[in-house]
Amino acid sequence: MNCLHVTGVRYSACSAADIRTCGFAYLEVMVAVLLIAIVLMPATDLLSSALLGSEVNKDLSSAHYRLVAKMEEVLAKPLPEIRQQADNAGSATAIVAAWSDSAGTPRRRLVYLSRYDADNADGDDLGFSGTEENLLWVKVRIENSDLQVATLVGAGP
Repeated sequence: MNCLHVTGVRYSACSAADIRTCGFAYLEVMVAVLLIAIVLMPATDLLSSALLGSEVNKDLSSAHYRLVAKMEEVLAKPLPEIRQQADNAGSATAIVAAWSDSAGTPRRRLVYLSRYDADNADGDDLGFSGTEENLLWVKVRIENSDLQVATLVGAGP
C-alpha cells in the first residue's frame, strides 16, 4: 500500500515500511475529536443561554409595548374623563375596571388612577391624598407581575 509523503513542495509515494509516518493514527484522530468536543461544549452552553435570554427579552419587550399601548390609550382620553375616573376609583390601589382588560385575558393590563398631591400642601406627606385639582397619577401594570408603567398627567385650570 502506498501513500503520499510531502517533502517541501514535492510529493512522493511512501513505501510500506513508512506507512506509520504517512498519515494520522486512529488514536491521534480520536484525541483531536475529543479536544474539539471539549472546547466546543462550553460554546454550545453559551449559545443555549443566549437563546433562552433572547426569549425572555422578547417576552419582556412584548409586555412593555402592551403596557405603553394601554397607557397611551388612557392618556388619549379627555382630561375631564380621566379626572372623573380617578374620582370614581377613590384610591391609588383601586383598579379602574372600565379601562382595564377584561378578566380572564392573558397577561391582563390593569389601570390605576388617582389625584396626586405634588406640593404636599396639606402636610400629610402622602402623594395620593388628592389635593391637586389638575394633577393625576396614572399607572398600568400587568396582573400578577411586577411589570408596570406610571406617569403624572397635568393640565391647566
